[in-house]
Amino acid sequence: MSGYKRHLVGALPSKKHVENVRSKMGRLTQFLDRMAEGKSDLGSWKFLDDADRVMGWPADLLKKGKKITTVKVYLVNTGQFLTYFSETPPEGSRVTKRGLVSVARALKSAASQISTTVVLHQIQVKDDKERRTVTPELLRRCLERCRTCIPVLLRDLSRRKRDVNLRNQLIGYFGLYVASLYGHRTGVVSNMRVSEVEEAEQSGSRHDSSGYVINVRHHKTNRAFGSAQLFLTPEEYGWLRRWMAIRRELRPDSDLMFFNLNGGPVNKLTSFARDAWARMRLPGSPSLTDIRTAVATMARNTQCAEVRQRMSQLMCHDTRTADRFYAMQLTVSQLADMRRTFDLSREADQQPLE
Repeated sequence: MSGYKRHLVGALPSKKHVENVRSKMGRLTQFLDRMAEGKSDLGSWKFLDDADRVMGWPADLLKKGKKITTVKVYLVNTGQFLTYFSETPPEGSRVTKRGLVSVARALKSAASQISTTVVLHQIQVKDDKERRTVTPELLRRCLERCRTCIPVLLRDLSRRKRDVNLRNQLIGYFGLYVASLYGHRTGVVSNMRVSEVEEAEQSGSRHDSSGYVINVRHHKTNRAFGSAQLFLTPEEYGWLRRWMAIRRELRPDSDLMFFNLNGGPVNKLTSFARDAWARMRLPGSPSLTDIRTAVATMARNTQCAEVRQRMSQLMCHDTRTADRFYAMQLTVSQLADMRRTFDLSREADQQPLE
C-alpha cells in the first residue's frame, strides 16, 4: 500500500494533489476491508480473488448512502489499483494471474452495469441545474450591484480594517463579480497572489490604458490551460489597489490576495458569495458553480463556435465539458426554431426533383 501511495503522490505534488491521493487511498482501503472481511492469511493477498464480493460492492456502497456517480469513482480508483497490483505485486502475494483477471473483469462488469444509472443521474443533475437557472439578466443585475457595493465595503474596511465580517463580505462580492464576468472557478480568486496583481500593473498594462490583465497561476486546470486570466478595467483594478493598501496593515503570513483568519486560502468563498447574492436581494441562492454554468450556457446560446471556444478557453474548460456538464437543455424558443427547421425539411423533401 505504501508503494502504491508513493506512486500516486509522484514528484513535487501540490497540496490539492496530496488531498486527492488521500481520498483515493480512503476509497481503496474501504474496498480492501470489504474483500478481507472474515478471511484469514491476509498477507498472501488471496482474499482479492473473490469476484462475487466485488460484484456486490456497488450495492453495498449505495446502501451506505453513496451517490451512483461516487460509486463509479470508487470502481475506477479500485481498477487503477488492480492494474498497479498486477504489474508490481507486493512481496508475499500468492494471488494467481487468473484470480486477478477474474477480479478485474468483475470490476469492469460492475462499472458497465451501473453506467445507465450514472447517465440517468447526470440527466437529473442537469434538470436540477435547469431549475436553478441564472439568467443573463440576473448576471447583469449582479454585476451592477457589485460595482456599487464593493467601493462601499472598501471604504468601510479602510476605517475598520480588522472587521472580519466586512472582509468576508468583500471577498464574497469580488468572487461573485469575477464569476459573473468570466465564469471562473472559485480557485481563481482564492489562489490569487499579491505578486500576480502587482505584475499586472508592472507589465503590458502600463502601455494600454484600457485595463489590466492578471494571470493566476495556481488553479485547478493550470496543466491544461496555463494561467487563468482576468481582464480588469482601471476602476476594477483600483478596488484591488485599495484592498492591498488595507491588506498591508493586516500583515498576513502569505502572499494570497484574500486570506482566512490564519493567513491561508479562503475555503468558504461560495458561502460568502451566496451571502453577497442575498444581500443584493437577488432571487434564488446560486452557488458559484451555478454562475459558471450560466456563463457557459450564455456563451453556447449566443456566440458562434469560434467565439464560444475563446470564451471557454478563458474560463479554463473545454467546450465538450460545457456541453456535458454545464450547458442547459434548449429553451422553448430554441426548440420552436428547431421544430420549424424540421417542418421545412419535410416540406422540402416533398418537392419533386427537377
